[in-house]
Amino acid sequence: IERCRQRLAEDPQSGVFVLLADLLRERGSFEEALAVLADGIRQRPESLAARVVMGRTLLETGRGDEARPVLAGVLENDRDNVVALRLLAEEGLIHRSMVEDLMEYADARDIRYSKNSAAIAAAARK
Repeated sequence: IERCRQRLAEDPQSGVFVLLADLLRERGSFEEALAVLADGIRQRPESLAARVVMGRTLLETGRGDEARPVLAGVLENDRDNVVALRLLAEEGLIHRSMVEDLMEYADARDIRYSKNSAAIAAAARK
């Protein structure tokens, strides 16, 4: 954690903030992890990995209502993001209508789901 903090201090644009936040989350320092993620996402808004860690951290703190739009935003940019799909499905935050909408969207645009994301989507339908 300290090495990540040092690297981030040396280069605030570094993507190491994702690793630092995930390590903080694993240690149970949820609010600090969320603060690191918020700062990092302001620097690197394109970081889907940061948004996945943020969603996971929010879920682990019982804030599913906040996690759902974060993880749904990941899927808007990467429909095959298996981690985001799994987190939403495991928490019951992805509903059948949402999965069906995603699959209709993909079919309409001839986007192919990977086997993993299709399996998770099918499981979420149950």
